[in-house]
Amino acid sequence: MDDRTIRRPAFAIRRLSTTLSAGNGPSNSAASSFGANRSVGFRKSVLPQRRVVAARGTYERGNDTLDLVVQPWFTPSRTPLLNQRWAVLPQTVSIADLGALYPSRPQFGARWNRIGPGYEFSLSYFDGFNHLPLFDAVYSPRVMNIAVQRYYPRLRLYGFASALPTRWATVKTEAAYFSTTRHQTDEYLLYVVQLERQWGEWVFVGGYAGEVVTNAVANPLQFSPERGFARSVMGRAAYTISPTQSLAVEGVTRKNGRGSWLRFEYSQTLGQNLRATTGFTWIRGQAGDFLGQYHRNSYGYLALRYSF
Repeated sequence: MDDRTIRRPAFAIRRLSTTLSAGNGPSNSAASSFGANRSVGFRKSVLPQRRVVAARGTYERGNDTLDLVVQPWFTPSRTPLLNQRWAVLPQTVSIADLGALYPSRPQFGARWNRIGPGYEFSLSYFDGFNHLPLFDAVYSPRVMNIAVQRYYPRLRLYGFASALPTRWATVKTEAAYFSTTRHQTDEYLLYVVQLERQWGEWVFVGGYAGEVVTNAVANPLQFSPERGFARSVMGRAAYTISPTQSLAVEGVTRKNGRGSWLRFEYSQTLGQNLRATTGFTWIRGQAGDFLGQYHRNSYGYLALRYSF
């Protein structure tokens, strides 16, 4: 249940939930006609995925929806194993993993969403911990060894998102300010501005992800995939070939040209229960760039999904 093992378990429940509704509970109208505002869709592809134990309450009245979430048990995201290729570490020293120090108190979040005539916007707040760790490291030069221990810094997040449909495209914006109470990490603003347009069976999305650092903390072991994709131009094109076939291409290019990420994907339904998806991810760039440092990790994949 805690999902804190270094390796993924051989068997796990992916989703288990219970929903109770009463009075002014959520209805189908809570879903915006423009869809929930999300930046281009890259988070699903490249950012850490995790399962959490949490409770959520939703109150809806008219065009306003209020969500409250509490997570009593902290669940971190898994990071690459220290001896695997996705962990970009110096090759001249050995690494000793001393485990992790986990937060003990619950985490809380809230989101207010409003749907108006021709617009949608939301405000959000989170008080908890970063799901990705920082590292305390002790270097022993005599034996060329680095002993590392993971810890999870305090995090407060203030967010805003909006969607505004126009004649030519839907304008979507999303911004989040990340702060900390103990000055363990940088404090910064991440934002995304994008345009989305549907044309026949095509869907086109393009935008820019930016970053503004308000308080820098000298910690060379900080790591954040969200920040790694900042200061980049993003794009996605998806085509529905038929009710059973779809094709998509999406990519990210750093504005300084030092890193790029490109993915092609084709998906097809086989019968009533089986879906096959194949694709290829191409990563290139300079070793000093967040994306470029993974330039040796381009890969292809084939997935079969059976639904019952």
